[in-house]
Amino acid sequence: MNQGASIRILVAEAEPGTRQHICEYLTELGYHPDGADNGPDAVRLLREKQYALILLDQGVTTGSGGELAPQLIAAFPHVPIIVMTASPSVSAVINSLRQGVFDYVIKPYEILDLSTIIPRAIERYYTRMDELSMKIAESTAGKEIAEEDAVRT
Repeated sequence: MNQGASIRILVAEAEPGTRQHICEYLTELGYHPDGADNGPDAVRLLREKQYALILLDQGVTTGSGGELAPQLIAAFPHVPIIVMTASPSVSAVINSLRQGVFDYVIKPYEILDLSTIIPRAIERYYTRMDELSMKIAESTAGKEIAEEDAVRT
């Protein structure tokens, strides 16, 4: 089932075996995954490439011990984040969702669970990108009209 090899997904997972397993599964689904085992590597990859989705292990931190999700939401607000965690607390889940995390997956999870969540998250990404493109086009058109009016007068 090839869903498009041009769709890049960042897998930020500290545990190498889990990261490899997720990346292999995403490749089987036709996605192009990249793996990062720490926050600084994840941020570097996000700056270098365009991703449609971030799968983030809650244990992956900023490098100084802080949570990575809020930093990623602030820096890359158009990219949905699915947080994977083995020890969720209700308050942490609610707080993250309020901050903008797309969804939560509780470990251990069935790998097939990801196959239902990922397409919804990617759809959100493309919707956001379309909205952003429309805003840019509207803004550009508005400036062009104003410039034309200024030239006529």
